[in-house]
Amino acid sequence: FLDVSIEDDLKAVWEQQASPVNLPNLKKIAVHPYTLPGVSDGGAHTKFITAGDYSTDFLQNLIRDNDAMSLEDAHWRLSKYAATAAGMEDRGSIAVGMPADVIVYDMKSLRIMDEEIAYDFPGGEWRRIRRAEGYDYTIVNGEITFEGMRCTGACPGRLLRHGRAQDML
Repeated sequence: FLDVSIEDDLKAVWEQQASPVNLPNLKKIAVHPYTLPGVSDGGAHTKFITAGDYSTDFLQNLIRDNDAMSLEDAHWRLSKYAATAAGMEDRGSIAVGMPADVIVYDMKSLRIMDEEIAYDFPGGEWRRIRRAEGYDYTIVNGEITFEGMRCTGACPGRLLRHGRAQDML
C-alpha cells in the first residue's frame, strides 16, 4: 500500500460500490407524501462526492426504468413540492405571473455520464462533476442558458433570498 501511494503522490481515490437496491421499498419511499427527491450539501464536498445527479437519476431509474410514479407527479416532486418545502412559494410551477424556468429533455435519452474532474474553481482548484445526456434546453427567465451540454453564456437568473428574488422583496 505504501509503495502505491508514494508512486502516485498520495493521490489515491477511494470508491464505494453501490449496494443493491430493494426496488419495491424504494418505490414506497419515493411516493410517500413527505418524501422530497434530492440531496444537497450546497456544494460543500465537491472533492469527495457528486450529489447533483439526483434529479436525472430519479427520472431515469425510478420513473422511466421502473415506473415508480407518473411523470407528472415526478415533475411536481422535483419542482413545486421542493420549492414549497424550501419556502419559495412563487417557484416550481408554470402559471400566470410565476417565473417560468423550463428544462426540455428526451426521457428515452436521459443518462448520467461518468464522473469527471473539472479544474474550474478559483486558483485552479478542482471538483468532481457528473454531466447528463438527454437534456436539450435549459431555459431561465425565457432565455436559453444551455443547448444540450453547451453553455450559451446567458445568465438571466436572479439571486433568491428568503424564498424570493431580491427585487421582489
